[in-house]
This record gives sequence, structure tokens and C-alpha cells, in this order.
Amino acid sequence: MRDRVLLKISGEALGGSSSIGYDPSFIKALISDIANVHQKGIEIAIVVGGGNLFRGKQSEALGMRTASGDQMGMLATIMNGIALRDVFHSHGIPCDLLSSLACPSVCDIFSGSRGREILSQGKILICVGGTGSPYFTTDTASVTMAAALNCSTLMKGTKFPGVFSKDPAKFPDAQHFEHISYRQVLSERLHVMDMTAFEIAQKEKLPIIVFSLFQPNPISAVLAKTCQFTVVNDRGNQMASSC
Repeated sequence: MRDRVLLKISGEALGGSSSIGYDPSFIKALISDIANVHQKGIEIAIVVGGGNLFRGKQSEALGMRTASGDQMGMLATIMNGIALRDVFHSHGIPCDLLSSLACPSVCDIFSGSRGREILSQGKILICVGGTGSPYFTTDTASVTMAAALNCSTLMKGTKFPGVFSKDPAKFPDAQHFEHISYRQVLSERLHVMDMTAFEIAQKEKLPIIVFSLFQPNPISAVLAKTCQFTVVNDRGNQMASSC
């Protein structure tokens, strides 16, 4: 059986250094790296956020209901998924799009069985629409989808090369963790993913690899162990199986 991983990409990452809209050069380079990893025999599902197009703070500033803002965010993830799907297709890479938020004129609804079928066919799977419900983040969606798809590892791409003891952008002395347990992440409230997502990952015993997307060939570098990253698991001291 081939290794199967879920890659979580924030919407802001698609905007490159500006975190807004789309950075074509960044996206093309990322797609190329994902394709190279896929060609080596690793099945890849992707959950993408929507922060490059819409952020919750914008809805707060407008006086909107939280649920309405979350729905707009879910629609933003669908837009990002369409963009990624078409870039994959333009490179001749087989790819399908599924959404937790019903959008039948665009793509099929997400289910674990349908997603597993797509992955077993050798296609890349893009999952959008978050959990399909307001009040839950795409981090939570990525963990629940990874479990539903029987993924061995969740790879969380961020701005920083792993988990730190405090915000490395504000504190140069922040300690980087090579390995860390779910228990320590939860007890110290290290905000890399939301706590609900971590709690589900702990229950499912789903290893999480946290790494920076802003380096050359980031996914390949993590799998080759040639860059800095953090492994989160129930032991806090062993690599995830896919690496």
C-alpha cells in the first residue's frame, strides 16, 4: 500500500509574501513539488484555507454574524480549490476536487469513501469547504479529513519551520522543537493549529509534521529530512512513518 498524506495549506500561503490573492510563481513552484512527491508513489490529499481571499476579522469589522463570516470563508476555500485544481490540470497532473459545503455546479460533496476512491486511482485530491459548518477552522477540517481518508500523516505547512516555544517572529530566543507530544502542545497551548484540531489528532493518533512552505521544494525537503521541521505525535520523539 502506498503512503497517503494530507497536506494542509493556508490560504495566506497562496498569496506568497503578501498573503493576499495569488502569487503565481509561488503556486507553480509548490504544485511542481507536490507533483514530484506524488510521482514517487505517495498519495496526496490537500486541504486549503481561504485567508488570502477573506478573513474573519473582515466580517467582524462589518458587524456581520460569525456564522455568516465563516460561510464566506468556506466559499473562499472553494475558490482556492478551483484555482489549484486547474493549475494541476494545466501541468497534466490528475486531480479531483471535493467540498464539504455543497456546491454541486462546481464539484462533488466530500465523503471519506469517495475521497479514498480518488486517491486509490492515483489522483491528487483537493478538499475544500472546511468542515461544511461554521465555527470550525480548516485546521479541524484537515484533521477530520485525514482520519476519514486513512492518511498516515498530516503535513501542516506554515510560515515557520516547525513548532516553537513562543512566537519566533516576536522572540528571537524562541526554542524550536524537533519532536513534541500532543500533551505538551495542549498543556503549553502552542498555537500552530487550533486546540480542537490537536485534540482530535491526539485521539486518532495522527502524526502531524509542521514545516515551512517558504523554502525550496518544501514537501520534498521534509520527506528527505533535509530541512528543519517538527513532528507532533503521542511519543514526541519518533518520526512519522511517511518520513
